[in-house]
Amino acid sequence: MPQWTQRQFKRPRAKQKRVESPIQIRFLTALVPILRPEVYVAAIPNGGWRSPREAKILVSEGVRRGATDVFFIAPHGVSAWLETKTMAKGSRLSDDQEGFRAMCLRNGHLWGMYRTVDEGVDQVRAWGFLKEGY
Repeated sequence: MPQWTQRQFKRPRAKQKRVESPIQIRFLTALVPILRPEVYVAAIPNGGWRSPREAKILVSEGVRRGATDVFFIAPHGVSAWLETKTMAKGSRLSDDQEGFRAMCLRNGHLWGMYRTVDEGVDQVRAWGFLKEGY
C-alpha cells in the first residue's frame, strides 16, 4: 500500500477569473468604431492573478501597481487614463490605484473610472474623444 502525503491530497489552486476583462473587452469593442481617429487608445496588461513567475517578469518589464487598465493619447498633449471596475460590492480602487489617480490629476492628466460599457463611453464622450454625433 502506497504512503500518501498531504501534498498529494492538496487540491490545485484554482486560477482566479479575470472579472474585469469581459467588461473591458465589450467597452473597447464598442468604443473603437466611434473614437476620433486622432485619439490613440490601448490597454495596459496589469493586475489580475498571475503566477509568481509571471508577476516577476511583468515587474521587470516595468508593469507597476496602480496603473489604469486603458489609456488614451489625444491631440495637443492630452493624455487620459481609465480604470475598469465591476458592479460587485467589493470592487473598489486599491490604495495604489488611488495614488495613481491623485498623481494623474495633480499633473493635469485626465482620469476616470467605469463599471459598465455605457459609463465608459460616457466618460470618453465627456473628454471629447468621440467622433461627431456620438
